Amino acid sequence: MSIQTTWSNWAGTQSCQPEAVIQAVPVEHVSQIVADATKRGISVRPVGTGHSFAPLVPTEGIVLDISAISGIVDIDQTAAQALA
Repeated sequence: MSIQTTWSNWAGTQSCQPEAVIQAVPVEHVSQIVADATKRGISVRPVGTGHSFAPLVPTEGIVLDISAISGIVDIDQTAAQALA
């Protein structure tokens, strides 16, 4: 898991200085990061490759970089979870 404190999309048209930009690897870190942020009342915004021009990611909370996570293996309908 790597942490940095700035984020911008590939074109530089969207950017922010969140509390942290965290790259979640492996996928198990995602639930840990979200649970920790929720306990602290901090928002979490997921980001993939940063190609969006819309202001979907900028936040003062946590930008969660999930670009290194790929491949849904199965879907647990009961738990409403995608399994990687």
